[in-house]
Amino acid sequence: MRMTVQRKVILEQLRLHRDHPGAETIYAEVRKRLPRISLGTVYRNLDVLTASGDIQRLDTGKDHAQYDPNPENHPHFVCNQCGTVSDLRWAQARPGASELLNDADLTGTRVESLELIVRGLCRECVLD
Repeated sequence: MRMTVQRKVILEQLRLHRDHPGAETIYAEVRKRLPRISLGTVYRNLDVLTASGDIQRLDTGKDHAQYDPNPENHPHFVCNQCGTVSDLRWAQARPGASELLNDADLTGTRVESLELIVRGLCRECVLD
């Protein structure tokens, strides 16, 4: 994969986030640096960065995907009320993603990915 100027700026912008923005948010931010970039170009480059393993695409059940600059396999928490997505950390004493599959009957299959999304209400929504 060639690192184009657009791809580099999109990746840099995404890495500034601690949340998990959608393509429209990234597009609005990238346009400040590359005013002639189109939303379609942002979507295409996010797809390329996802396919290359540089970022994660999160399908959280909303009408649009959100993106995580951390490509490592890790769980996420999604708030059912406000839609906030946050990273969860594996406790070191707990099994990781690959260990979760040990007890599963996957005979004859090929696992290509594992996503763990915990859903509920975030702290802010619980307090409201």
